[in-house]
Amino acid sequence: MTGMRSILTLVLSALLIGLQLFATASAGSISHRLSERTYKQLSGIHTLMERGAYQKALADLDHLRPQIERKPYEHALLLQTYGHLYARMEQYPQAIDTLKQCLALDALPVAASQQSLYLLAQLQLVTSDYQAAATSLELWFELEKDPAAQAHALAGTVYAYTKQYPLAIKHLGKAIALARNPDENWYRQLLAVYYESGQYQAAADLLQQLIPRSPGDKNYWLQLSSIYHELDDDMQSVAVMELAWLRGLLTQETELINLARYYIFVDLPYKAGQLLEQAIREGNISPSIEHWQLLSDIWIHAREPDLALAATGRALAFRRNANLYLTRAQLLAEKEQWSGVLHEADSAIATAGLDSPGKAHLLKGIAHYNLQQLDKAEASLGRARNFENTRKQARHWLEQVNSARKLAGEAQRTAHLSTETR
Repeated sequence: MTGMRSILTLVLSALLIGLQLFATASAGSISHRLSERTYKQLSGIHTLMERGAYQKALADLDHLRPQIERKPYEHALLLQTYGHLYARMEQYPQAIDTLKQCLALDALPVAASQQSLYLLAQLQLVTSDYQAAATSLELWFELEKDPAAQAHALAGTVYAYTKQYPLAIKHLGKAIALARNPDENWYRQLLAVYYESGQYQAAADLLQQLIPRSPGDKNYWLQLSSIYHELDDDMQSVAVMELAWLRGLLTQETELINLARYYIFVDLPYKAGQLLEQAIREGNISPSIEHWQLLSDIWIHAREPDLALAATGRALAFRRNANLYLTRAQLLAEKEQWSGVLHEADSAIATAGLDSPGKAHLLKGIAHYNLQQLDKAEASLGRARNFENTRKQARHWLEQVNSARKLAGEAQRTAHLSTETR
């Protein structure tokens, strides 16, 4: 949409150069001469157009038309003026129609025909008639010996719309090469063409040029990261995002969370945890239960149980959550803090919404076993055995409980015999 507005601006600015044509044409060959009367009338109409008096200019053109329709050159200039006027009035179909009529007369000098062709191509582009715009521009390039950068940029845009990507790349590249200070929109258009045509390495190379030109443009960094992902170079992709973050360009919550998830994707969970924790602390990510839970999951993935416990604790400060209590029980089991396991597992069972009650009972059974509370262990493991996802483990631990009982019984008998012997 921005590119189309730029094209429209160029179209309207092109309408300011018509009077010069009349001045030079009046002194040309006989076939290209204006009568003094027609010259004055057309000059007056152009003055009205410059003042914005479009309706008066249109009325004067309508009045003049019957007087000169049989004079091909004057008629062609009249139609050309109609085209300019309709374009200024944003009546683009009428402008296109009159310019086509003007060119069909084949009565204008080469320079004037070029101007009309160029304006016609611009208007056809504005009205989304891309193939017609391409045809008009091809005719224009046949007449123009030394096309300016702007003309190549316009051609590149037209060819991009018609999906003629090699031609689009050729003309946009030429526009950038010719211009002393190329319009950044030309680079963006070329980038879009590379991306649409699947030329990801070329797109990456172009972005490497664009980023130094506009290092504060976050979109360039994100696009480069995305393109490296398309090239299956995820380490380079995440490195680009990381650089953007370090430069302070990634400030939105979704961007920071995406970077954290990307770190996990490339097996850098510790960096993900550091990023997320810092962002929450600095207020760039809201300290919600969901985000603390995400941080807990990240620290678990990074094998940092203490940091994961701290994150789950912050999450539970918002509201009770059965699954978070269970997570804490699992983390404490890894640390062999069995009393803590019992406390968290009981909290999980007592809180609504527990996804896996069997795991909570299993953890309780294991904790009781390690605390030598065999009767309680047997009761908890018996409950865990009632759930499909913990049945096999529960049976294994019940065997451990039975073995422990046998060993305890044998130890008691041995101690009793020893006492009797004495």
